[in-house]
Amino acid sequence: MPTHEIANSGIERLPMWEMYGGFWAATRWIIYALALVVIITFVYGIWQRIRAYRMGRPAPGALDNIGARIMELLRYGIAQMRVVREAFPGIFHLFLFWGFVVLFIGTSLTVLDEDFYRLITGNKFIHGGFYVAFSFMLDLFGLLALVGLGMALVRRYVMKPERLDNQQTDASLITWIFVILLTGFLAEGARIGVVMGHKAAGYEASSFVGYGLGLVFGDSPVLHKLFWSVHVLASLTFIAVLPFNKGLHIFSTLANIFTRSLGPKAFTPSIPRMMERMEAGEEVEMGYKKIEDLTWREILQTDACTRCGRCQDQCPAYNTGKHLSPKKFVQSVKEHWLARWAQQRDQNVEVNKAEGEAAAAEVGAGGPYLLAAEAACYGCEPGAAAVESVVLWDCTNCMACVNICPVFVEHVPLINQMRRELAMEFDDSEKACKDFFKNMDTNANPWGMNPSDKMTWTAELGVPTVFDNPDYEYLYWVGCMGGYDPRAIKIGKAFVKILQAAGVNFAVLGEMELCCGDSIRRLGNEASFQALVTMFKTTVQECEMDPTFAGKKVVTTCPHGFNTLKHEYPEFGFKWEVVHHTELLDQLLKSGKIKLKGGNGHTAVLHDSCFLARYNEIIDEPRNVLKAAGYKMVEVPRSGDLTFCCGGGGGRAWLEEHYDPEKGINRINFNRTDELMNAGADTIIAACPLCMMMFDEATKRTECEDKMSCIRLLDIAEAVAEKLDVPTDNQGSDGQA
Repeated sequence: MPTHEIANSGIERLPMWEMYGGFWAATRWIIYALALVVIITFVYGIWQRIRAYRMGRPAPGALDNIGARIMELLRYGIAQMRVVREAFPGIFHLFLFWGFVVLFIGTSLTVLDEDFYRLITGNKFIHGGFYVAFSFMLDLFGLLALVGLGMALVRRYVMKPERLDNQQTDASLITWIFVILLTGFLAEGARIGVVMGHKAAGYEASSFVGYGLGLVFGDSPVLHKLFWSVHVLASLTFIAVLPFNKGLHIFSTLANIFTRSLGPKAFTPSIPRMMERMEAGEEVEMGYKKIEDLTWREILQTDACTRCGRCQDQCPAYNTGKHLSPKKFVQSVKEHWLARWAQQRDQNVEVNKAEGEAAAAEVGAGGPYLLAAEAACYGCEPGAAAVESVVLWDCTNCMACVNICPVFVEHVPLINQMRRELAMEFDDSEKACKDFFKNMDTNANPWGMNPSDKMTWTAELGVPTVFDNPDYEYLYWVGCMGGYDPRAIKIGKAFVKILQAAGVNFAVLGEMELCCGDSIRRLGNEASFQALVTMFKTTVQECEMDPTFAGKKVVTTCPHGFNTLKHEYPEFGFKWEVVHHTELLDQLLKSGKIKLKGGNGHTAVLHDSCFLARYNEIIDEPRNVLKAAGYKMVEVPRSGDLTFCCGGGGGRAWLEEHYDPEKGINRINFNRTDELMNAGADTIIAACPLCMMMFDEATKRTECEDKMSCIRLLDIAEAVAEKLDVPTDNQGSDGQA
């Protein structure tokens, strides 16, 4: 059908400047010229941002596995699966996002139809039934976007959650979006009003919002031209300035999701060949001291942060009154990066590169240093955006921030990289931390105890070593807690009894076993960690064993050791399969290799270890085991991957925690223990010796005596051991040290 016949039929939307008189004949070309300026401005802004990201080092692997990354982008960027974990903000963000997506598609189709398809073919494809459906969908999603915007306004300026720090950029973005949406509807309504003033146009009712406004406006070409002009100018300006305001997060968040780490969660890479290079006298960068030490992907992360504050809400340090706010930490890094980029960008282009870099290093409040303590040490006044040491040391590495972030900002690896700088290069760490380092360096355990005492109890139970039983199926990694801590030794004994009852072929390393190095690495001492790994590997080789442990299985009761051995040791050539004892217990019960006595009568509340539930998604297995042991489960709100930390991760178990209840500063283990004690269960179950140590300390408070008199504190292995359908002395079943 020719275009003029379609126009006369009254069933298509024509471009506004052709549909009515009054627009200049040159309007189309004015819009083209403005659009060209907008595109150039937009592309320039994006390119400048990319240049700023490139201040960082290369990010190996950030663009590999494209197929998997596209799926992640669809799942978390387009479907926004993490955003909707919180109902109210999730719904309004979904309305806004999809409203704009559909409106953008509709606008693009309209431009394609009028400015390309019609000019080439003389016809239009937006007409008839397609136009009716097209108009309905645009009005529907435009209305949803307005509803979402209203919900956002209520949340920010009426509900005012503490985690949101409203800034002018937030209000500006919301206002701009509101103007674009409102003028879009007003222009549509005025257009329909003019159409209805000249002919019957019942089909326009498909634009249900615009149709209603058209009935109000009537035949008013002046109103239409006014609303249309404001809408077009506002939309074009919005696009032009997107790279220069908060609207950039539309692109930076999608880019961050696409380039996110697909490996082990919150993984902090090793310093390559560190020991070898240090022994050769080579200068080795220990950690992050300047923004240029970050990878471009880590810089992108800071730009993707929308300051939503979900990480802050979940952070155990922040929730107990400490200095660390994951949101403010990321924003501090971002502010420092932008300041450094401005310094480099604004250098005189006529100076040579060396002079320019030297000048850039000298300007600015904090100089080139990212860490406030280091800036002060080198005679610079620390800038407002510099990171304070106490913020880094407060972190428990629980990964609650990373787990909840809707755009996959990874706070923990950044913190650990800066801790490396503080611990090794700058020697800025707490005294307790230095004592811990000394004990580890001298005796390879946190307490500095005699290494030969570690396996005393396993020998007493007749547990074979790898020399006695070289054909073992499972290597039981006892760990430091399991080797020295009296309470953890009871857990180890219960687990050994289960393995023996199930007929599992297992062995221990004996005196060959050293500390896995989890805590010392997370406290920033990468040199000592790599020394431990190298020492262990050398010892294994000297004993004429395969240092890779290829084809061997390792089981441990410690989630921290489990995560380190499973995800971090492979960087050093280890090829073993690692399981946690909750996984093995679940397998043994399902296979019928262990039988449990019937009946129980107990209720249990399970504390999900951060390094099980969040780092390794082990959530169902411990619950399966406890149900098989006859426990009736009671769940606390903060459970599963939303669990609350015990306070012992990230090496914090060996450091003093600031406690001042009068100032609202609580201990993390007190906070978590109180929640578990008040759950209404008669048994608190842990699956981690560090968690057990933290809870054991917290339950010894005077105010806990009455409640704990009727509540047991057990490890999951003890809960199973006391139900074994074999003779047992119930060692450790009362849960007391």
